Amino acid sequence: RMDFKRRGCISTKLGVKLFTLFFFCFLFILMWDIYPANTEFMRFTWTIQPKIFFVITTSIFNVTTQGETDVARRKRQYKQGIKSLINATNRFFNSTDKMQWHYHILIVENNGPRGTFLDDFVNRRAPVSVLYTNNNNSPNTSNKGMKELLDIQACIEHYHMQPQDLIVKMTGRYFLDKFVTNFMQNVAAVSKQTWMSGQSNKATMAIMKYGTFTKPKNSPRDEVVTGLIMLPVFVIRAMPDCDQSHRLYGYTENTSNVETTFAKCAQEMIGVGTNQYNIHAVQGKMGVWVRPARFKHYRMI
Repeated sequence: RMDFKRRGCISTKLGVKLFTLFFFCFLFILMWDIYPANTEFMRFTWTIQPKIFFVITTSIFNVTTQGETDVARRKRQYKQGIKSLINATNRFFNSTDKMQWHYHILIVENNGPRGTFLDDFVNRRAPVSVLYTNNNNSPNTSNKGMKELLDIQACIEHYHMQPQDLIVKMTGRYFLDKFVTNFMQNVAAVSKQTWMSGQSNKATMAIMKYGTFTKPKNSPRDEVVTGLIMLPVFVIRAMPDCDQSHRLYGYTENTSNVETTFAKCAQEMIGVGTNQYNIHAVQGKMGVWVRPARFKHYRMI
């Protein structure tokens, strides 16, 4: 009997040791797959793999025009723009990418909580959510660009985004081209980066087109096109304090515009004042069709 008990005890201990051995072997193989041999894995440096949030800004009721004709036109434009982004994410983020790179499409509308046609896009071929704010009626600013920025910051708080997460902001009335896809190709390339905590591996954290709608540029300028842009959460969250000459709250029409705010903050927090990350300036056409209020027709930049 004693021999039987002793053998049982030995078998149990052996089973525990084997289970522990197999567990750590599995963990090592898993980490080896994530961290190739030529990375910093052997020095126990952990990666920080951010999520990507595509934020589509919408405002069904125009501030200056409340007529049904304007609402109907904006509805058509929003449907076209949102569908183009969903199609682009399905194209550039296949099933394998989705396992490695968690992304989400957020539609934000700023005329108060209610049911709208935007809700029809939820759970359609892509991870889509809708958030409603009241920023179109904000007493702090009448500037549409600033209201968009407030909407993005509301998304950051509502969806508990982390500082290293990336936001691709697209104005909802714009739409992506099917053939010219430079911007989305760059976003897809960013999703395959290796993110190393505490290492100066120059990971790209921002993608932007410098200049303006009418005069886009390939190299850094004091303005960027904000209709389609990628920035990390920590930059957007810090924007109110980035430049003391034009704080977002209490913004007036005589101070610097949103395009300048985005450019300055990105350059100060990513490109100029730090050596850890890169800003990628899109060369040539981005592949987005834009139509600001002053334009009569769409044009691709």
